[in-house]
Amino acid sequence: MESISSKATIKHLVSATLHTLRHSGREAFVTTLHDSLLKKKVRFPIRQPVRLIYSPLR
Repeated sequence: MESISSKATIKHLVSATLHTLRHSGREAFVTTLHDSLLKKKVRFPIRQPVRLIYSPLR
């Protein structure tokens, strides 16, 4: 499975699929989205740890 780890690549692929939606219709859009993005593993590095903030109701 191909892996994508660049936000710029994702942005380009989404732009291309939206272009397909505007010019070729919904069926072509879904096919393009599936083939260009959904069949790939998308990985983003986590830059900062996520902190869970717990605040009990008083």
